Amino acid sequence: MIRWLVAIAVLLIVATLVAGELFARPLAEKAVAREVQQRYQLDREPKIHLEGFPFLVRVALGRLPAATGELQGTTVQGLRLEDAQLHLTDVRFDPGRLVGGNGQVRAQRGSASVTVSDVDLTRFLQSQGGNLQITFQDGETSVRGRLSIEGRDVDVDASGQLDLNDKQLHFQPDRLSAVGVDVPASLLDQYRDRLGFSVSVPAVAGVQLTQLTVETGRARLAADLAGYLLTG
Repeated sequence: MIRWLVAIAVLLIVATLVAGELFARPLAEKAVAREVQQRYQLDREPKIHLEGFPFLVRVALGRLPAATGELQGTTVQGLRLEDAQLHLTDVRFDPGRLVGGNGQVRAQRGSASVTVSDVDLTRFLQSQGGNLQITFQDGETSVRGRLSIEGRDVDVDASGQLDLNDKQLHFQPDRLSAVGVDVPASLLDQYRDRLGFSVSVPAVAGVQLTQLTVETGRARLAADLAGYLLTG
């Protein structure tokens, strides 16, 4: 009889753990994703993963070791982002309200990152009335624009560093060169500002990004987080 009771108890524990992984975790992730979308007015639900095993025990304690969130191909304030990611650690919440999606989920630490492709940035600038072609390449930014110089339409290449300051991506070229024609450098320099641009950096899921890395084909924006409120 004792053996049967032990076996039944073990089976109940295993069944509870399996139920937590198969049912409770997906429901909680869906509820958090829905709340994040509504809270930050995103155009789609993010993909949320709540880490920690056994899940139901972690939920009962009101604490998960980590959580991640990801959005692919979302558009914020007219600018398409290739992806946006949150990586959070030491996640705390009210265990009685998590599954319902109406409680606070707060992370003690974490990081956020967003990538913007040069193609999408070009499209955004052109939608604002510009005619610039942006290229990101290993830490440097290049811009090609067609300018009217002394009655001639001239393609001009410009290159320099992309900066992130005061919540804006800002580009002011260091070097200019005309494509296929001879234009004095002193004359080209008068058009320097025409090949620069500034773009407001959108806050994604309430995160203001403060770090910038330019890679081939894309710019990566990032931020370190502390005490981040994911929902609630």
